[in-house]
Amino acid sequence: VNLAAKETVTRDAHGQIADEHTVRISNEAGTLSMANAGPDTGGSQFFVNVADNPFLDWWDETKPGKHAVFGRVTEGMDVVVQMAGVPTTAEVPKVPIRMNK
Repeated sequence: VNLAAKETVTRDAHGQIADEHTVRISNEAGTLSMANAGPDTGGSQFFVNVADNPFLDWWDETKPGKHAVFGRVTEGMDVVVQMAGVPTTAEVPKVPIRMNK
């Protein structure tokens, strides 16, 4: 459901949804943001900001990023930071990360 329009959102043939830029919440550490590959290409992927990333804010026309924040980590940010610190190769963790709950 689109939070601004309170309407059901249907994915297109590629599984993507339109951008839902509703509230100006900056991509600060601890926020959850929708990943995308450009305008109206949201899907089911999101990321947790582990640092302040204002260049990802959708409303700043001087910045290339257009990622809408839709949530915030309310507890366990220390675990998120630990996960972000796991060494990777080609963005794949060298040591598997398992979330039990």
